[in-house]
Amino acid sequence: FAGKVFVADNEAALYNSVGNYYYNLGNTGKALSFYEKALASDPNSAKAHHNLGVIYYAQGNLDEAQDNFEAAIAADANYERAHYSLGLLLAEQGNYEAAINELNTVVTINPENTGAQFDLAVSYVEVFRAEESTGTLPIEMLEYLRQGLKHYDIVVSQNPNFPDAQSNRNIV
Repeated sequence: FAGKVFVADNEAALYNSVGNYYYNLGNTGKALSFYEKALASDPNSAKAHHNLGVIYYAQGNLDEAQDNFEAAIAADANYERAHYSLGLLLAEQGNYEAAINELNTVVTINPENTGAQFDLAVSYVEVFRAEESTGTLPIEMLEYLRQGLKHYDIVVSQNPNFPDAQSNRNIV
């Protein structure tokens, strides 16, 4: 910690800050240890749960990651990063309907989150494509396509150079 000063409102926040320090150095083992200390100090620390989830997600331990993202949301229902992380995890698992719920929460909390707008567009289109691939396409599924296009348009309006947004929109 040479030269580092950590300021925090409470013990859990302090442990979480030290965990972030180690995480940013690439030492996930020590980061994990400090996030666990944060939770021992405050079992409802949304940030510590989220940060543990991020490490578990990177390690491929998706069940533990999901549990921690959900615990972070239970501790702070408006924690944007936890909803976003959970949405990405669910989308990666192919659970696009659940991902849409989480990503909609993110863009409700912060409509300027261009990444979440993009991932929401992708998730809507993936639900549409999955249904389309079955050979049947109920008319209600067109709403998923419409929502996907709407969110691609939002991304392009927020950032015209956002990677793949315009080309994905044109394909849809």
